[in-house]
Amino acid sequence: MQAGSPPPAAALRASRPGEVALDVALWNACDQPATALILPVNLQASGPLHAWQGSGAIEVWTEVELSAMHAAWRLARLGAQPALRQRIERAMQWHLEHTQPDNATNRPWALHAFLLEGSPEACAYAGTLLHNAIAMGGQPEPLSAWILMDAAAELELAQASPRSS
Repeated sequence: MQAGSPPPAAALRASRPGEVALDVALWNACDQPATALILPVNLQASGPLHAWQGSGAIEVWTEVELSAMHAAWRLARLGAQPALRQRIERAMQWHLEHTQPDNATNRPWALHAFLLEGSPEACAYAGTLLHNAIAMGGQPEPLSAWILMDAAAELELAQASPRSS
């Protein structure tokens, strides 16, 4: 896996039969021309990108949510879509208030987004995502290593081209 390319579909969790998880749909959209995008995200909403229905494990929901935020961040950058970036920021604020970064499965999805948000709370959230990714063996497993490299690439891109609002 190479930073800057979408993670292989096999690396993402299998969705329920007949259903495509939001993160998989957004990662697939990263390969589409910006003019052809139809995003499965309500850009006017607040809160998480997709609501937890109360069924299934909160850890799985959190990982799908943070992976979706990671993919949405790339889509916002590639398509220069301020509405999508604003939606991600609202989702991050919700997560800072309502979820623990260790609710995911030790994968640091969207770490760069939290770092770039810049508040002490967001930086602590990102720090916990990083810690959890390396806590078990002192180094990340292959998918987490890709996520960290991709997040680093996004941080470099953000530094090279300051965001305009």
